[in-house]
Amino acid sequence: MPAMRIKVLLALGLLLVAGCGDRLPPASGPANVVVARESAAGGLVQTVYVSSDEVRYGERLRIESRITNRGPMPAMAVSRTCGLDIETPMQLELLDTVRCAAYSERAALAPGDSRVQVEERIVASPPGRYLVRVRHLLEPRQAAIFTITVRPAAP
Repeated sequence: MPAMRIKVLLALGLLLVAGCGDRLPPASGPANVVVARESAAGGLVQTVYVSSDEVRYGERLRIESRITNRGPMPAMAVSRTCGLDIETPMQLELLDTVRCAAYSERAALAPGDSRVQVEERIVASPPGRYLVRVRHLLEPRQAAIFTITVRPAAP
């Protein structure tokens, strides 16, 4: 019985570690609209991609943030590990997915190296233009700001 319990705990631990990984593959199409690019100290650049800058009520919105070291030397960064900090008056509902509990990670990024985080949410706001602030890079403190237009739900 103890051997089975250990196997179950190991399997759960592996799932947790896999769920907290920040090196996701780049978006293969769905998040291909660049809406913001912000530079930070040390050559770090945050680029944000979205599935579309115009969405409809009830649609899924994919936000991908990529922090890249464009400098010639390694750069120290503290970045979000599981998800992104998203601030907006637009209502974005969480999907029913498993989320890890980690918040951030401190690491040196080599020149050309990147960290990627992706959030997918359901748009639940009425039509309008909404300002969105996405924070992926925590130290040095940086946020990308852009607008998303919400259209009426399809008939």
